[in-house]
Amino acid sequence: MLFFSKCSIFLLFYQIFEVEKWMRIAIRLGICFTALLYFTNIPLSAILSAPHVGETWFSVLLSGRPQKELVWGVVQAVLGILLDLYIFILPIPTILKLALSTKKKIQLLAVFTTALVSVPLLLLVINFC
Repeated sequence: MLFFSKCSIFLLFYQIFEVEKWMRIAIRLGICFTALLYFTNIPLSAILSAPHVGETWFSVLLSGRPQKELVWGVVQAVLGILLDLYIFILPIPTILKLALSTKKKIQLLAVFTTALVSVPLLLLVINFC
């Protein structure tokens, strides 16, 4: 789910900001990083959280393997927050270069900075969990 939501933002940026070559490269790198970050959960969960041949679900819980997956969860959360900040910062240089009045630029930046609200909320959720 997180991959598709963040990838859709990158694809929207690709439609809006495709003029500059560095922006296209930055967006593609963001999509690749997002895929690497979130699709690693599939094999990792299969290896650490699912029972192997001859095991029961209860024996998986006693084996300690699911606790090892928690380490990846923390790493993934930190990298996800960094990715959110990357998504937040990415359009700012292009917006500042637009031939618009200062008032219009501030209004555009206000629209794009609404993403900044999600990062502190995410940090609060992580701290309380």
